[in-house]
Amino acid sequence: MQMLQWDESLAVGVTMIDDDHRTLIACLNQLNSADDQDRTALDNALKTLGIYTAEHFNREEVLMEKSAYGDRQAHAKEHVLLNRLYQDHCARISKGEAGRQELLKLLSAWLNRHIRGTDSKLAAHLHKRPGAEATPQIHPPVKGQLTWKSMTVGVIDDSPDWRWMVRAMLRGFGCTTVIEAADGQAFLANSDVQEAPVQLLLVDDVMEPMDGIKMMRKVRKNSTLPSRKALAILMAGDDTIDTVKAAADAGFHAVLPKPFSASTLRQRAEKLMSQPLPWAETDGILRPVFPKRSN
Repeated sequence: MQMLQWDESLAVGVTMIDDDHRTLIACLNQLNSADDQDRTALDNALKTLGIYTAEHFNREEVLMEKSAYGDRQAHAKEHVLLNRLYQDHCARISKGEAGRQELLKLLSAWLNRHIRGTDSKLAAHLHKRPGAEATPQIHPPVKGQLTWKSMTVGVIDDSPDWRWMVRAMLRGFGCTTVIEAADGQAFLANSDVQEAPVQLLLVDDVMEPMDGIKMMRKVRKNSTLPSRKALAILMAGDDTIDTVKAAADAGFHAVLPKPFSASTLRQRAEKLMSQPLPWAETDGILRPVFPKRSN
């Protein structure tokens, strides 16, 4: 059951802001569906919401400064107060002094009010300034990166909310071509995947019927697949030694534990893009060759 649904009455007409608001609603719904008995899942949902909220506020504040918005201090103050309220409530949840439903109701009401009031005023200002609505580049690109705009990225995850969040991160980098799938089998069956290369694969670890490890082994074994040599990152629940070893054996370049921020994803991906690894095939599986660590 969704806590809050996006509808066009919440749109302010600025792509970056509307996309971020859709993603924040997805974060709220992910938190709403978390199991109270699964402390790890609940903590991750809270962290994901906190990370994306901070990044959204940062983007808005850069946008306000660059567009010389007169009410930016009052707008930013609302961000500070909400963030403080969120952190305090998370601390109370961890101590068992409050529940997530109370937090969800508070955040849903705040977001609804903030969008229809404060953000609508900002949007009206931006509409009057040609070019002011452009998404600000919060995370500068690293030297030697591939151009995000020209890339095709695969996002494979069984959570629609998580796929939406990752897609929103990618849009912030300038990537406009994203292929989504709910599991490895669905991704490999996609005709676009069979016909044209995907440069980056962001793959969840636990999915049904085909998880991330099984999917990557099939990708690296298929000599006719255009994406056989795609850069691949496993979006895992942890980055323990066992997880990293299993990922490397399947042909992944890296493990990125959830939840992660847009800046973490971008920095990890661009570092791997700018420093491509050689390949070696053993037992029919193509794997990146990692440099040996010196003792």
